[in-house]
Amino acid sequence: MKYHLRSTPWPFTLLALLAALLLAACSGQDTPTPQQQPSPTQAATPFAAQPTPTLPAPTRVSSPDFTLPLENRLGTEWQRAEIAWSPDGHNLAITYWAGWRAQTFLLDARTGETADLVTDDGLETGLVAWSPDGKRLAAIAGNDMDTERLGVWLFAGGRKLRLLDGACEDLAWSPDGATLLATCELYYWGSSPPPLDQSPGALKRASQQGGVWGGGQLWRIQAQAGDQAPQRLLDLVQLPLVTFGAGTRFDTARNAIWSPDGQQVAFEVRSEDKALALKMGIATVNADGSSPRLLSSKPVWLVGWLPDGKLLVRSNVFAGQIAQYTDDLFALDPATGLVENLTRVDPYCDPLQNTRCQGARRQILNTPGYAALSPDKRRYYYGATGRSDVTGSQSNQDWLVVGTYPPSDLVMEYSTNYQDPAGERLLYPAWLADGRLAHVQTTGYDPQAGAAPQGSLTVRLLINGKIVRQEEVGTWEAFGVGWSPDGSRVALATDFGVLIYGLP
Repeated sequence: MKYHLRSTPWPFTLLALLAALLLAACSGQDTPTPQQQPSPTQAATPFAAQPTPTLPAPTRVSSPDFTLPLENRLGTEWQRAEIAWSPDGHNLAITYWAGWRAQTFLLDARTGETADLVTDDGLETGLVAWSPDGKRLAAIAGNDMDTERLGVWLFAGGRKLRLLDGACEDLAWSPDGATLLATCELYYWGSSPPPLDQSPGALKRASQQGGVWGGGQLWRIQAQAGDQAPQRLLDLVQLPLVTFGAGTRFDTARNAIWSPDGQQVAFEVRSEDKALALKMGIATVNADGSSPRLLSSKPVWLVGWLPDGKLLVRSNVFAGQIAQYTDDLFALDPATGLVENLTRVDPYCDPLQNTRCQGARRQILNTPGYAALSPDKRRYYYGATGRSDVTGSQSNQDWLVVGTYPPSDLVMEYSTNYQDPAGERLLYPAWLADGRLAHVQTTGYDPQAGAAPQGSLTVRLLINGKIVRQEEVGTWEAFGVGWSPDGSRVALATDFGVLIYGLP
């Protein structure tokens, strides 16, 4: 006998429906539906890294996302540009330079909206530093970033706050973003520096512009609380770091870098002694200003903190002969002062102690960003050119070298050859947030002159050695490149404004 739903009384209908649902549920446990079937995953195939990869032909893409004209307020032609993306990738600060004069713009990378980064009293700004969360931007105000630096300002959420008066320059945020460190110059007090006390009156007097003793102070600013007075962390003029053997008194602090845990600060020290050769070293101090120590009085520059608490430093020793020139990267142990050569075949030949080691066949560049550690601190890059430049002769090769820490054989090299300074050059390297290495290859641009002498500039944008975009930039001269942290966009500064490109 058949039962049709339409002619069956509703109690029997309800029972039939329940039975059907139970049967469907039971059968569903035994036989998965197509949507429940697991989909296969394709295994990644490893590939061998190429020391000097052959670059593929670029793929042309659409026009830039933004073309933003910017107004020159300096009254003279811009000569160069620096681009700093916020860590969250939402904004970027672009600073144009004409000599020591600076002018900075703040751009929203999502909307293209631009704003002038000036103080309440109309001063231009430069030497900017983003907080780790990307929500605050610190900058130095002044008419001249050499002799007329007039204070540290904070820009956040449309607000402007003066943090510190005085001739400061290097700015460094603590890892947690709560504290801002600045190296500042000293006011001329006549025969002796002021007493190191923390009273409000003394703090105000000690932070005035001067520069007679150079950047001899480290100032700690609690950037989370604007009403808290800044603290003079260290005064190298009153408490100098002295190399007793050589009699050198280091009284200038530069390039302060926080340790990853925020407990220490490493910085370069320099001497204002009127000597033929620059006297330099590396020092550390605790975050509260205690226990300042001179780690090395050798002429070295500070790059960053390595993962084991050592410091990555760059040497530069020249004793008058090319055979005695050395230029290498080292791991400096703060506890012992011992160094390990990271860029030499023989790590036991230490040119900081023995000039007969000679130098690396590459001369590490002196430009900003010449070397940097990857986000995990286990790799580093450095830019270099031919060692013949030391003697004043022309080099015809650029290098971008990637090494590992601890040292291994996994060293990558990118290189170009050029017949004249405007040939193929490797510029603007940067680590992306995920550890990839981005850089720029240009043709037609002379980085020494800061110009495109032939009136044509080709820019190839590369990530991990692969061209991701190529653009003909034309004859613009005030050139700068900045990569977004995630590598999805890149900004090119020119002497008329900025271009923001999307990358595949």
